Amino acid sequence: LFALLASHPNISMVRRTNMWRYFHERYGDLKQGENFDRCFGEMLRYNRIQNFLQPDAKRVRQEFWLDKPTYGRLFSLLHQHHAESLGKTRWGDKSLHTEHYVDRVFTEFPNAKVLHITRDPRDRYASVRKRHGRDVPRLGGANGRWLFSMTKALDNRKRFPNQYKIIRFEDLASDPERIMKDVCDFIGEEYTPEML
Repeated sequence: LFALLASHPNISMVRRTNMWRYFHERYGDLKQGENFDRCFGEMLRYNRIQNFLQPDAKRVRQEFWLDKPTYGRLFSLLHQHHAESLGKTRWGDKSLHTEHYVDRVFTEFPNAKVLHITRDPRDRYASVRKRHGRDVPRLGGANGRWLFSMTKALDNRKRFPNQYKIIRFEDLASDPERIMKDVCDFIGEEYTPEML
């Protein structure tokens, strides 16, 4: 799903910046310069942000204070600058565990859309075993995390039906064109065959 969205001519995608999990509301009110400096300094040292977004720190610092100094604004500037460097107008972030932060996401970005992809837990576990070796005896823990994630996802979809969409990996794999047309409709972008 990440790769298909990144192939859209209007959408910039990066993976796992984990902004909501590691930085949002962790440094106090960003209206205070020292809080902003601590937060942004840590973000610049985080490899995923540095490697994937390659921020222009000077530009972000200058533009941050031109509008409301919030975490959402800081996150948005990093993504907007990256999207702009690719000639794209929209951005997305493939980060894990976003289902646990949707209230924060929608508070900062009232018009945001969240796509939650899920996979049959048996296939997911088999994939983990294949990637990390045969001796991965944490089947119970893996399924518990999957259930916790899906419980949150279903609750989010119920509370935010126009902003939160669940996509089954199996559906995407078996009929990518139909699913991506549906995804594009959901996010308000025109479907383009080059996505596939």
